[in-house]
Amino acid sequence: MITGVLVALWFSALGCDITTDITTDTTTPQALPEAPYVEIIDVSSRPYNEDDILRFELLNDETALLQELYDLAVTHFPSGSWINFGPDSAYREIVFFSRGRKIRLSSWHPIFEQDPRLVASSEGITSLGGKTREEFLAQDDLEYVAQRRAFDEIEARLRQRYGS
Repeated sequence: MITGVLVALWFSALGCDITTDITTDTTTPQALPEAPYVEIIDVSSRPYNEDDILRFELLNDETALLQELYDLAVTHFPSGSWINFGPDSAYREIVFFSRGRKIRLSSWHPIFEQDPRLVASSEGITSLGGKTREEFLAQDDLEYVAQRRAFDEIEARLRQRYGS
C-alpha cells in the first residue's frame, strides 16, 4: 500500500457530481475522515470521461505544501467556500480535504479570462473596456481581488509542483 496524499486534476461536465460521496454543503468547512488531498476540477459543458482525470501521488514529505496551501485557503476563505461563478457557466474548482475538513473554492475567472478581452470582476464577467486586467482589478472590490489572488496562488503553486 502506498502511503501519501493524492492531488487530482479532474475535468467534468456541468451537472456531473464527481464527489457524490462528499456532502455538498459549502457554508462551513466539513468534517471528513479522508486522508488529505486536493482536487482541481474544470466544470464545463463538454462530455466527461476517464481520460479527463490526471492523478498525482504525493510522498509523505510533500504534505507540508498541501498544509501550507490549506492554511492560505482557510485564511482567505474562513467560511470554507467561495462561490464565484454565474448560472450555467464554466468554472474551476479547488477542493481541499485536509485536517478532517473540506474547503471548496469555485471561480469562473480562470476559464473566462482565457479570452484576453474579458475580466471576471466582483460584479460578473465584463469587457476590459480598453484597460489592462490589472488596471481594471485595481478599481474593483479589494476583498474580491484578494480572494482571486489567493485562488490563483493556490492553483499556480499546485500546478508548478505537480504539473498540468
